[in-house]
Amino acid sequence: MKRWNLMLAALGLGMALTLGLAASPALALSLQGNYYTLSSTHPDTTGDIDGHTVTGLVLPALSGTAGTVGAAPVASGTSGPSSGPITDKNGANVILWWTAHTTLVAADNSVNGGVNNVRTDNFVGGVLGGPGFASGFYPNGNPNDADGFRAVHWTGTFLVGGGGAHLTLSADDDAFLFLNGNLAMDNGGVKAIGLAQTTTADLAAGSYVVDLFFADRHQTQSGIAFSCEGCLDPVPEPTTLLLFGTTLAGLGSIVRRRMKTRKDVA
Repeated sequence: MKRWNLMLAALGLGMALTLGLAASPALALSLQGNYYTLSSTHPDTTGDIDGHTVTGLVLPALSGTAGTVGAAPVASGTSGPSSGPITDKNGANVILWWTAHTTLVAADNSVNGGVNNVRTDNFVGGVLGGPGFASGFYPNGNPNDADGFRAVHWTGTFLVGGGGAHLTLSADDDAFLFLNGNLAMDNGGVKAIGLAQTTTADLAAGSYVVDLFFADRHQTQSGIAFSCEGCLDPVPEPTTLLLFGTTLAGLGSIVRRRMKTRKDVA
């Protein structure tokens, strides 16, 4: 009976470690970026700049399945001098800049459905991509928008622990953050990032599906600044998995030794 009690205790500890470590988030956060290039003559990039954030350009609910490449914001019909008309959309007003289509995108993207490339972008110092994203964020390494305008749809999932999380967002130009399919941060409008209102949000503990959209729509600068303090990647780190395996091996060794000792005494 004592042997079984010892084995059950070890099994219970192993299961607790499994659950705890499997849920243990990595210290770094990364998002998958689906990069697009709007044509240099795209009609949605001709709006005049007026230097301030324009909210309400998109509806509060995301179209499509959150966290997938097919998800996209829905234009609200609101337009102003800083936003310009949003014409690249379907019959339901879903904006097509961030979906795989060949209409009104640069020719070098047409062969793969409008997607320039897909890559993983990491948070450096809590900021998406590090400081290089906040200015000069042009397509294909260009120094300006002469050959097209950059648009990106980032997707992913992050966890927020008991301490909560604090988010900030500003962009040159449009930036919209959806969490679990709902608009959480609205930083639209054609404006300079230095003059734009910085949008903030505080999140409670939980798991969040991320859809972050960015579009440069004016030939003066391009950039996005998004930080997520307290947001954690839900994927366990390799070192965590190694520690878990070592711990289980150690538990097995302890059980075997104690069982052998009890057998010798008997």
